[in-house]
Amino acid sequence: WLEEKCASWKNKWSRSESPRVMILLPGVMDEVHRQWNNPSKKDKEFLMTDADINDAIVWLQVAFRVESQLMKSKEDVLDFLIKMTRSISEEPYARQSTELECVRKIKSSLEGQNHSPLEIAQDTWIRMLQQVPTLSATRAETLAQYYPTARSLWQAYVTTKEESGKKMSVAHLMSE
Repeated sequence: WLEEKCASWKNKWSRSESPRVMILLPGVMDEVHRQWNNPSKKDKEFLMTDADINDAIVWLQVAFRVESQLMKSKEDVLDFLIKMTRSISEEPYARQSTELECVRKIKSSLEGQNHSPLEIAQDTWIRMLQQVPTLSATRAETLAQYYPTARSLWQAYVTTKEESGKKMSVAHLMSE
């Protein structure tokens, strides 16, 4: 049944990626526990355990890429659907930030527009260093004088054999 449903959804889906399918299961665990506590004679050999349900959920995820959520009540299902609908509706308006997005937040020391690529790269490196907690602008500039690029800092770290030497290669600059 599920294979047929997934195939029909993929045929109707006009995008290149597969649709996201979720099954919300309210009260399943309570029903399993109820049946374990009051089994009928014909149901005793077919009783499921919590582990069986968890295995089935993993199997659905792996085999069919179907996500299953166990919910305690119908109210939990409603809350989940409201949150999911809201996040889907807000998603197109959410701005995707990059790793260097934070660098823009620190003011550049360069004024005007006529700067060489080297000056821009050095300014960006100093602003990147300022993202490290407790590293002020003065300390970042001092560190950038000794290690003008991220690569030079990395090479100094890698070429130092002793662990204490690795820490000291930057620590003496922080005290200045």
